[in-house]
Amino acid sequence: MSRSPYGAENYSEHHEDETEYVTERKCICRPFRLIGFICLCVALVLLFVALLSDWWAHSKNEVYSQGLWTSCRKSLQEVYERQDDGSRVFTEKKVETCSDIDPKDTWLKSVIALVIIAIILTCLSIVAILVSLCWNSQAAANVAGCFALAALAVLIVSLVVFLFMFSEEFEDIDVRLDPEREDYYSQKKKWYFGWGHGCGWAAAILLCGAACLFLLCKVQDEIYEAEKTYKVEKNRTQPADRERHATNAM
Repeated sequence: MSRSPYGAENYSEHHEDETEYVTERKCICRPFRLIGFICLCVALVLLFVALLSDWWAHSKNEVYSQGLWTSCRKSLQEVYERQDDGSRVFTEKKVETCSDIDPKDTWLKSVIALVIIAIILTCLSIVAILVSLCWNSQAAANVAGCFALAALAVLIVSLVVFLFMFSEEFEDIDVRLDPEREDYYSQKKKWYFGWGHGCGWAAAILLCGAACLFLLCKVQDEIYEAEKTYKVEKNRTQPADRERHATNAM
């Protein structure tokens, strides 16, 4: 029967001397509200760009483009260009002209109003989250999330209304570059939604992300201390020391 090299009464004490537990504390910061605030600011910029853009929809050949306030179309104009020798040469040049839209239809007025309401709600959400950041308030963060959700709902309604109503309302628009020539950029009525409409959808995605961050993530979970315990053996000969001892023995 093998015996312990140490006495029974001293074994546990010697074992404890060889083992040391080290506790490491780390402060972990997860800035959910700050990320949501940045999302709101970017969404607000995109909403202003979408509101002022005249490229919510355009024809396949880009002769005609439509926004919420203006419509633009390209046409051919006959111009004379003076050459270096003093002679004039007749050419046809593409000229783009834009005109204000008279929103006679109720749906177009509604789209404009809904986008403006979404901008106002986004601004209120920014104010609420700034209050939450300054006073570390969970209630203000919840209010900011509710405003962001409301702005998201209003914006999606405006985008969907424009999506369905535009193709029906503007089906009779002539999209030829030269209305007097049937074969010049003549095409079937086919429309594409432009970058102005895309900015609205991008703002909707950012509003959704900000609302989730404000409502689902708690303020007290943003900054907390985490502890981790390591087991370290004391009086342990390092590999380099062992090699040195072996060299000396030889």
